[in-house]
Amino acid sequence: MTTTAYLLRLIRLKLALFLLAGALLIVATVSPLLFGLVLREFFDNLTGDAAAAHNIWLLILLLLGLNLVVTVFQRGYEFVSPLFADLSKAL
Repeated sequence: MTTTAYLLRLIRLKLALFLLAGALLIVATVSPLLFGLVLREFFDNLTGDAAAAHNIWLLILLLLGLNLVVTVFQRGYEFVSPLFADLSKAL
């Protein structure tokens, strides 16, 4: 069986699980970029080089909120990933 055929069989079997795992993986891998953007604003604000003055506590709360969101999405992917792996072994 070719890789493409195997992947298509896997997608047809559980489309919702495949889409959920893909969405969680994308969010979990792209979200660290948001940390970098917020940290850049934080340090720009500390040095006075910020384009628009933000409240430092707002940026700290934003970092904590991002950390919570990333943790939730990573835990969701850790839950879905074994289900998807077991399903692929069944094929």
